[in-house]
Amino acid sequence: MTNLDKKLQAAVDELGKNRAQQAILEAREEELRDFIADNTSPQHARALGARFEAVRVDQTRNNVAWKKVAMHFDPSRQLISAHTKKTPIVSIRTAVRKDVLAEENAS
Repeated sequence: MTNLDKKLQAAVDELGKNRAQQAILEAREEELRDFIADNTSPQHARALGARFEAVRVDQTRNNVAWKKVAMHFDPSRQLISAHTKKTPIVSIRTAVRKDVLAEENAS
């Protein structure tokens, strides 16, 4: 096995390991996001941890069915609106808490 083959093999294994770890972390992130979303509301959107805070952000996404629109010539705004799907979504944004950061910087 050449030196290049060994490096390639190591790179493939490291990438595979990183992707496996990433999948585990992403699954846990989804669990945590769902838990926070299920236990907050638009009216009570902020949740505090010891170091971080999370803010629930409720939005609606609009998706236009362009294939349906394209089947018509000279589509009107009404036609586009009729084929626009609105999907409610919940985002969880995190940031280091300013009060914790200030305490850490003061120490």
